[in-house]
Amino acid sequence: MEPDLHPLPAGFGLRPATNADGPAVQNLIFSVLREYGLCPDPAATDADLADIEASYPGREGWFAVATDSASGEVVGTVAILPRAGGTAELRKLYLRPGARGLGLGRALLDAAIAEAHRRGFERLVLETAEALKDALRLYERRGFRHSTEAAHACRCEIVMELDLHDTAADEVARESVASHYAAVLGPIYGWMLGDFEAAVVRTVGVFQRLGLGAVNSGSAADLGAGNG
Repeated sequence: MEPDLHPLPAGFGLRPATNADGPAVQNLIFSVLREYGLCPDPAATDADLADIEASYPGREGWFAVATDSASGEVVGTVAILPRAGGTAELRKLYLRPGARGLGLGRALLDAAIAEAHRRGFERLVLETAEALKDALRLYERRGFRHSTEAAHACRCEIVMELDLHDTAADEVARESVASHYAAVLGPIYGWMLGDFEAAVVRTVGVFQRLGLGAVNSGSAADLGAGNG
């Protein structure tokens, strides 16, 4: 069972990156690194950005960009790259400042986890820096654990890992009732039963015909489980 995806916020799209996105991707990632006092490394850690298609699809990897649906501007990036032994590496998860705090980072992370899961990887690892505190909290909330492995990137001090076999169960355990209804049950009930407000009007009519009066009158009626 694949983990449920956290939906993209309204107004954003996600698509595979191409080399045509290279300049925009480099500008985004390098500006975010400088924002946090970290150095871009186009000769080593960030050399993959010079040829995204060869570095990711060409090596059985995946690189996606989040875009503003209205302007088409690249506002976020995320990627995975295979390693040995059933492991994939999460790479290049970055967001422009204006795209933060909307749930987009969680959506990109979930998309990468789902892609790694779909490709049959057993473990997902990442390298990050202590300065990226918001990213660290996001990874920890999503179930990543700190690893004793050494980081390869010169700007990173932290390695984290996620057991993809546990992803589906962990997601179900964390999912709130409200988000489950919004993402799963609500659309189904809306499709089956129609508009919610119209359903309320119909239900009030049933109460009135039964002589129950106002809902808060102290009387109650169990009308059955319905479609449940």
